[in-house]
Amino acid sequence: MNEKSKFNELVNDLDKLDRVDLSRAVMHKINAMQMNRVIPKKRQKAVVFVASIIFFITTISAGAVYAFPNHWNGILISLTQKSPEKKNPIDSIERMEQWLQQPGTVKEQYPLDVDNNDLGFKFLTNRATIIPLEDRIAGQINLNIPESKIQTGRLTSTVEIKYTPSIIDFYRQQDQWVIAIQSENSDASKAAQGSLVLSNDYIGNWEVIKNTDHVLAIYSDGGYEKTINLSVLNSDKTVIELQIIGNVSKESLVGIMEGYISQ
Repeated sequence: MNEKSKFNELVNDLDKLDRVDLSRAVMHKINAMQMNRVIPKKRQKAVVFVASIIFFITTISAGAVYAFPNHWNGILISLTQKSPEKKNPIDSIERMEQWLQQPGTVKEQYPLDVDNNDLGFKFLTNRATIIPLEDRIAGQINLNIPESKIQTGRLTSTVEIKYTPSIIDFYRQQDQWVIAIQSENSDASKAAQGSLVLSNDYIGNWEVIKNTDHVLAIYSDGGYEKTINLSVLNSDKTVIELQIIGNVSKESLVGIMEGYISQ
């Protein structure tokens, strides 16, 4: 089979995938990074779900999904370059703090010595950080943060409530801050286990900064705020995802990331 035939088969396979938009500002960027989007697609009945807080539901042209294809543990990864769009005027850490104060955001909170059995996934702990850890929240958390201004003291009826076992770490030093939101990505776990075909399309100014058998890290520079989308494959074939967002330098954000995956 020649290369052209192989490419046509890939295009045909991609066309069969249902397109599901992931609202991923998990996590995905709290809508502060509207310039960067991840659009997952899987071969089964389409289901819209929120895996994060950094990204928002969107649509793209059919041709855009074929840019820079690559595979990581059963997931087709595509990077499509796009110019930045208008960012949310509120810092991501401020939006997260406001959101966590809303009644009903946290269904159940666990103590800081929480173990894997409480959350139901093998979570990661930062072993070395250049910015002090200020707070850690673990529990069943609604990570579907609305794009519009958060109304203090009440949730709007249009916000879908979906509680996800999650851990949110807050790092702060003077005017520098980083937040890291992690949870298991059940669809990515199924893809790694071979029971699901999944495609993630990163749209914006994303670049792969680490790609091994067990770790995939994709970075985006939004100017004031920067983001790393980190996927880690555990020994039990489950995939843990972290959205690491901060107003620090790329080197500092990568240093925070490395703390989570160091042995």
